[in-house]
Amino acid sequence: MNTPIIIALYACAVIGNSAIAQSSPAKLNGTPSADAVNAALEANNHSRPKEASNVKVGRFLQAAISKQKTSQQVLESPFLTFKNDSRVQVYITLKDTSEQSLTHLKEHSLIIEIENSSLNKIQGWVDIDKISALSQLENVTRITAPTYSRAHAGRVTTQGDSILRANQLRNLGVTGKGVKVGIISDGASDWRTAANSGDLPNNITTYGSCTKRSADPQNCRSRLTCNEGTAMAEIIHDIAPDAELAVAAVSTSLEFIQQINRLANTFGADIIVDDLGFYGEPYFEDGDLARAVSSLPSNVLYFSSAGNAANIHYERQYSATSNSRHNFGSQSGGNDDAIGFSIGANRGAFVLLQWNDRYEQPNSNYDLFVFDQNSEIDNSTGSNTTAIEGTCIYNSSSTEAVRFAVIDKISGSDRRLEMFFLGANAIEYPTPAGSVFGHAGTRRALAVASINSDKSSVAFYSSRGPTRIDYPSFENRAKPDMAATDGVSVTGAGGFPTTFFGTSAAAPHAAAVAAQLLSASDDVTPQKVRSALLASASGGGGGSDVGSGRINAFAAFERLNVTISATDPSSPLSPEDKKKVITPILILLNDE
Repeated sequence: MNTPIIIALYACAVIGNSAIAQSSPAKLNGTPSADAVNAALEANNHSRPKEASNVKVGRFLQAAISKQKTSQQVLESPFLTFKNDSRVQVYITLKDTSEQSLTHLKEHSLIIEIENSSLNKIQGWVDIDKISALSQLENVTRITAPTYSRAHAGRVTTQGDSILRANQLRNLGVTGKGVKVGIISDGASDWRTAANSGDLPNNITTYGSCTKRSADPQNCRSRLTCNEGTAMAEIIHDIAPDAELAVAAVSTSLEFIQQINRLANTFGADIIVDDLGFYGEPYFEDGDLARAVSSLPSNVLYFSSAGNAANIHYERQYSATSNSRHNFGSQSGGNDDAIGFSIGANRGAFVLLQWNDRYEQPNSNYDLFVFDQNSEIDNSTGSNTTAIEGTCIYNSSSTEAVRFAVIDKISGSDRRLEMFFLGANAIEYPTPAGSVFGHAGTRRALAVASINSDKSSVAFYSSRGPTRIDYPSFENRAKPDMAATDGVSVTGAGGFPTTFFGTSAAAPHAAAVAAQLLSASDDVTPQKVRSALLASASGGGGGSDVGSGRINAFAAFERLNVTISATDPSSPLSPEDKKKVITPILILLNDE
């Protein structure tokens, strides 16, 4: 193994209101023990079963069942959510969702939360030791772990209202009146706190629920305030104060599908915006979420955050070293069968691998191992019923630590490999291109990138395109579509940070400007708004960093070439409101 390339890491910290602190460069040097790697891979190959023990049960559930049998306790996992120690949340795919079929499931103590008849999928809770019996039911085709969301939050301050010239458009009386905006996030549990301070209206509609939690770095679970939706709503209300708002709280992909349809069909949203990434969804084909977004009514404008993974993403075609391990050094003409990544003190990094095979029917099998410099730490191995591997690596020390990931091809053909190192400080061979995926990568969604307030180029963490699709046919979709500024002062209701940042903040900025434009005249259609935003954006030119560029509310309005509809004279902002200043505050990238 060659010595990894040195990576410089620049971290931000909370230093009053304006200063930026830079850390010393973190060096990703050293390699794991070659003997330890060889021993771990050899032991894995010897112990590998000829076939999956239960092809109906997903590999992450299989691993949890196996651990429970050997340790007599359920171990937490970023892929699984447990309740009362033994009850686990699952997806069950059925041949049909008839009443008789659901009755059979309930007889096995399944508590059903969501029934999606169009996908023939059920979300529910079941005792882990009853999963094998459930899988034997004739109507059951698959039992898997749910796909969970992660918010796309980042770490830069901006003053988006003036930079995007939304304030100039609002001064003309274009305030989003008559437009409904639906928000998908982790929730808005304390939105009334912001309403009481005048930062939100008193008539927000909410759907779903969220339970707050502390950070659990040992299991790669970030802190959850249940108020990212509150912060998104505040951004939209600042820019389009007369728009009607709804916030839907989601955690799983089935909840996401349920809520976007509720926002579109029950709330009647003209615009929907989300800031969530589902890293368990397929990277190389349109999964359930992507298809659901693409199927929304054509008169609904859809915005999604592009993601904050540019600097923690890796993607390359599999290239063998002298054995079956992937050569991470091939991009620079070297020979390196491990990729280094750093984890902060008392932090967890969630390492994920997918390859461009049919997601639920892969013909190839790759295993993922993680090592320190001496021995194996963890692995994600076994017969693959889906084309995904993943593991949580926890650094319990008081200093930053370097770990190494190794990919071993077990069987099948050479595939495109894609990895995310969620929570890592830096990785050895970062590949920004291709880090936009999933529903944000559909043609239907407008994926929004981030540009810092003091710069004209994309933020270093803002995910880049294109979005590669291999099934059912090859596509390279141009992404992201546009960019917006990515930070604004918010109330911090419910314990959310007082500065909202990252593409999670950029997306609601874009949605708010769209609400302004849609309210400008009865002659303005959603398609005209979409076209005006893309045509008037600047600094992009359709590139993989910021798409058409940073949006410009006033320039987009001018492109519409319409006369402003008559409005209530009380709707434009008062002079005092127009003078509102957004105070920049710097805050850490990490959710904790």
